[in-house]
Amino acid sequence: MMKIVNGIQKVLALTDFEVNKLSDRLGLMEFNGYTISRKTANVEGQSIEYNVFSVKCINSFNGKQITVNVTYEGTNKGILDTLAHKVENNPLEKAFIDFDQVLIGHYISGGGNFSQLMQTYRAEKVRTVDNNEAQRILNMMKNNEHQVNNQERKPEQK
Repeated sequence: MMKIVNGIQKVLALTDFEVNKLSDRLGLMEFNGYTISRKTANVEGQSIEYNVFSVKCINSFNGKQITVNVTYEGTNKGILDTLAHKVENNPLEKAFIDFDQVLIGHYISGGGNFSQLMQTYRAEKVRTVDNNEAQRILNMMKNNEHQVNNQERKPEQK
């Protein structure tokens, strides 16, 4: 299946899947900064270079930093600049972020005894998360964690 991802037409691998909002999978994410990255893609046998915004954020569920490549466009840049300015001017205030139209991909990094499965995140849109939505996402995360804990405690019934 073909899909346009970060402005480049890509053949989806069997391990790629789409989600509407990254917060549905990863929960609440705290904005940690962004840079512009140059990427290369092979499109119909030709090497194409393009730019993306590499957005770093902290997953509040597990405290790990992830990087999401976001389509290089004016609307996304405006939102990212606003978030960066907010964090710079008030380091004690957290800025929360979410991503829309996300493609999650998987690949194996390394080899032999040191190989590991890696995830990539590519999004078309970035958006800020206000305090009300942040609270809703946190509640959803707590409910999901509570459901998992209850399932682990229940003995298997036959």
